[in-house]
Amino acid sequence: ASEPRKYEDRGWTLLEEILIDSKGGDWNRWTFGDLDPESTQWADSVVFFMQARSLRLRPPLTPQRFVQELESRRQRARLKDYPLFSNEKDNEEVPKLYEDIYSQLIHSSKLAYENAD
Repeated sequence: ASEPRKYEDRGWTLLEEILIDSKGGDWNRWTFGDLDPESTQWADSVVFFMQARSLRLRPPLTPQRFVQELESRRQRARLKDYPLFSNEKDNEEVPKLYEDIYSQLIHSSKLAYENAD
């Protein structure tokens, strides 16, 4: 069965987004939102990847803010009659996992976010 929920209507994807934005390096994040694989608009692969490079990174949320953002997504999902998580246990597990990850992130010697909010 296909997944009816959009990416932003799911709980795990919030955790994934934050972790991806927290990764080191600046050439490991790509956005292909309106990508047309048949397009010939890019002269070569370098130009293609320059267009797909994410321009805005988001610093990690505090665990409390993460829970608030999950709740906001839950409300949007409810309006569409979707569950936030397909596995009910994830409602408790994902915030705990994020808190564990956040406690490691804050011990980093450097976090840099060009063009961040």
